[in-house]
Amino acid sequence: MKYTLIYDPTAPFDGVRPSEADLARLSEQFNLMSFTGPLPAETTVLVNLHGKYFPKEWWKELSDGLKRGMGYLSFSAEAPLSRPVYRSGGEWYAERPQTAYHKRLMIQNSIPIERARQEQLRCNADFPVLAGSLQAFELTDTQGLIVQFTSADDHPGACGSSGPIDGDIVPLIQAVGANGAPVAACVEMIECFRGPMAGARHILINQNPSEAFWSHGGAEILGRLADLSAAGAVRFYPQPGYALYYPQEAPTLKLAYESLRGARDARLSLAVQKDGRTLWAQEQALRLEPEIGYEQLVLPFAVEAGFYHVEAALTVEGEPARRYRQGFWGYDAGLLASAGTVSCGRDYFLKDGKALPVVGMTYMQSDLHRKFLFLPNPCRWDEDFAEMKRAGINMVRTGVWTAYRQVMFIDGHPDEGVMRAFQAMVHTACRHDMPLVFCFFAFTPEQWEGVNCYLDPDSLRAQKRYIAAFLDRAENCGLVSWDLINEPSVCNPQRLWSSRPNGDAFELAAWRAYLRRVHGTAERLQERWNVSADACPDFESAPLPEEGCFNDDPTYAQAVNGFPAFDYHLFTMQVMNGWIREMSDFIRQKGNTQLVTVGQDESLPGKKPHPLLFSCCTDYVCNHSWWLMDGIYQDGVFAKPAGQPALIQETGIMYVANADGRARRSFHETRNILERKYGLAFGAGCAGAVHWLWNTNCQMDNLNEAHIGALLADGSQKAEADVSYDYGRFMRACAPYMGDLRPERVAVVLPFSNLFSVRNCAEQILVTVSRVLGYELKVPFQAVSEYELSAGMDYDVVIVPSPRILTDSCFAALSALAEKGAAIVLTGAYCQDEYFTTKTERLGRLSSTAEILPAQREEKLELDGAVYFASYSGDSLAFVDKAAPDGGGNAVVRVPSGKGQWIWCSLPLELNGNHALLRAFYSYALGCAGYVGDIEPEAFEPGVLLRKLKFSATGASLFVAVSENGVDTDIGFTDRETGRAYRFAVEAGRAALFLCDAGGAVLHAYRDLNIES
Repeated sequence: MKYTLIYDPTAPFDGVRPSEADLARLSEQFNLMSFTGPLPAETTVLVNLHGKYFPKEWWKELSDGLKRGMGYLSFSAEAPLSRPVYRSGGEWYAERPQTAYHKRLMIQNSIPIERARQEQLRCNADFPVLAGSLQAFELTDTQGLIVQFTSADDHPGACGSSGPIDGDIVPLIQAVGANGAPVAACVEMIECFRGPMAGARHILINQNPSEAFWSHGGAEILGRLADLSAAGAVRFYPQPGYALYYPQEAPTLKLAYESLRGARDARLSLAVQKDGRTLWAQEQALRLEPEIGYEQLVLPFAVEAGFYHVEAALTVEGEPARRYRQGFWGYDAGLLASAGTVSCGRDYFLKDGKALPVVGMTYMQSDLHRKFLFLPNPCRWDEDFAEMKRAGINMVRTGVWTAYRQVMFIDGHPDEGVMRAFQAMVHTACRHDMPLVFCFFAFTPEQWEGVNCYLDPDSLRAQKRYIAAFLDRAENCGLVSWDLINEPSVCNPQRLWSSRPNGDAFELAAWRAYLRRVHGTAERLQERWNVSADACPDFESAPLPEEGCFNDDPTYAQAVNGFPAFDYHLFTMQVMNGWIREMSDFIRQKGNTQLVTVGQDESLPGKKPHPLLFSCCTDYVCNHSWWLMDGIYQDGVFAKPAGQPALIQETGIMYVANADGRARRSFHETRNILERKYGLAFGAGCAGAVHWLWNTNCQMDNLNEAHIGALLADGSQKAEADVSYDYGRFMRACAPYMGDLRPERVAVVLPFSNLFSVRNCAEQILVTVSRVLGYELKVPFQAVSEYELSAGMDYDVVIVPSPRILTDSCFAALSALAEKGAAIVLTGAYCQDEYFTTKTERLGRLSSTAEILPAQREEKLELDGAVYFASYSGDSLAFVDKAAPDGGGNAVVRVPSGKGQWIWCSLPLELNGNHALLRAFYSYALGCAGYVGDIEPEAFEPGVLLRKLKFSATGASLFVAVSENGVDTDIGFTDRETGRAYRFAVEAGRAALFLCDAGGAVLHAYRDLNIES
């Protein structure tokens, strides 16, 4: 007998121990071992009743056994192989939980799933190994396994690359939640396809042994599962020749199969159905060998319009039939023609002319992920789209994140299989009436044989041919829109998420032409760059900036000239906009009227292309809220242009580990974070949010991707999937009342000159502004680019936070707005332009001196009869400056200007650590301007964002409260516009939203929260 079962009555054990009778039954099927003695080298399957506990002295033998393909069966509500034990003083000592050992099973982490989420158990009908054995298992606390099946890239060096398909995970018994979807896998199987464990099957019972288990045939179940493990992994792929066929074409079906542990006989049943009718069926014998086998079948019918289901049942000797589902489309012109149309309003998307507040999802394929266009499974897409639709998801984002040369290896000749897979995806979206955003590129566009992906004409022409292939197959379907590129970086593809030169001739020529346009003369360039005449005598000798130019450390040991880097950042913005325009114009020239956007991530830290700067080139803008947990509101509000929708197009929760390597966040915490991110997206006035990702990606060498997603790799819906259901239900009810938002009366200027300089303080500034205005004062505002501010804008208050440097055009626009009646609220130094040149013409109004002084650790300020202290700490003392007002010291100056006024503080208050001072200054300035917001809170709650969004056409209002407090919070406020008072509770770290009619009556509440009014 080659099966070994470990049970030691003296060793640590969770759950109900087997009785003597149980052990007797087990001994008939297994070699029983305690924790002492050597592990038998010939063991083919090792069953560990102790689950997470194992003898540490066995690790080498155990590890070697796993490496040679030994099967492993674990029984534990916690991660297997997570707690080594050893003898100490005659007792077993259990070490703390660890991740190092279970990584051998390709399990990265284990996160608890509570009993409360589970309603009932069900057997996997597609592989009913445990049919009839449900009574042996319980609804109980269990675990969600984070698996990662690859540690390699199949496109080395390409960011976003998938990895080889080294394994798969199959649930055998699932716990189903209240919404009818699986929320946990109580028993599951990992199959290993490649590497040293190739052929192995590991069985994981993710709960502790119970009385029910032993009394309902537990010993026999373990024997059955050990047989399943010993049989080894089987791979079977029924793959249509194409994911879509045109009418009258003969479809084909390719079969690929192998039994990695050894040859096995099998029976295969195949059937193709359409509209409930079986069009073809076949049964055959198969001999599965360790080396892969292929068959190609030509199906005996001509394709018609519509969807075809392919059903396969593979019965391998000794196992129940295992079902596989596939499908393909018959091209359906009527379906495409009847699809709805997605367009843009001023603030929200419109679907068939009606508001569409987006509750979106990124989707590829739930088993093969980024390979979905190369190994498509339209049946799986159809099932997943149906579930997403049921969840309330109303927009899906997908596309190509990697392997562009597999889509179009030869310039101008796209792969037909990929094109038809894309067509099948469009058909699937239309079948479910689901708007589909398709992304062409990620991070940088593919160069093909060019040398610069943004500027080389050969690269640009190849990109257009690549894009044209997709345009042709989408046929201007109104549900489809285009994302030109995900999270772009300019210009060096080897320096992603930063702006660094590529160094090629096209870039150098464009760079020098840009400098000529901006500076006009070599003398002006020399002055602005602080270089001698012989170092840069003319534009043709101007070099691309060296790496040192980008260093923003004021204490750097080498001399740094940051002015070339400043110009280069602006140059990359123009390069990006030029590329967007060229691709967008090409799309329009092809007769395509679908929406076009660019999906940028949090662009401030890397000084990457910013939504406010490329909004002039796109139909709507996007930002992704990921890392900046203290700036999620900023991610939305500073990406939203006036008059154009902004979509939080990717959001989710990046994986964070504790020092011991285990996941820091529970599934409930990730749900709360995602709920807040959605609430902050809507609260920022954005058109909605798109979750990344429907399924976690276990087929990629990226630990983040292995953790991120609504569903675990085994198909269980994590708690964060509830966010889609909850927001989907709420926004569906709100949509008829939504439309263009009432414009905000307060604007905040995003100081781009500061951001792009090597004395960048803008990141801190924007987070501080967002928190003080949005959270502490409950004042909504509109973000405006320093480069776009104009005299034609209409705001009551314009806040310019600690700019330090400002363009002449921006300062002129501020002056004009003040003359028209606006209150200009300005902090810190302002008398230098973007090249730190003093502009004396700005003097006289607020101060007669342009002197700039280093800020000190503590700066005293008198404001409206009270004394405050501004605090500047840490590294800021090396670069934060203050202005010198007339009379010395620090001052707040208020002066009239035409119909408006200037309110200036000589200190850069947004860079100080005392929020109370900044809050007092903003309150003073807003009061001087006569601004009164709609929301009158009952209490000061700096941890809660509270915002009202008023819809112009219906008069309805959406109130958004997002709590970042660590305790439940009672919120009370009055809407000054209607006089209505509202009271409700927000749970710690969660969101509350509700919609009111024009009179203030509550119409709908998120999660049916109790809103007292």
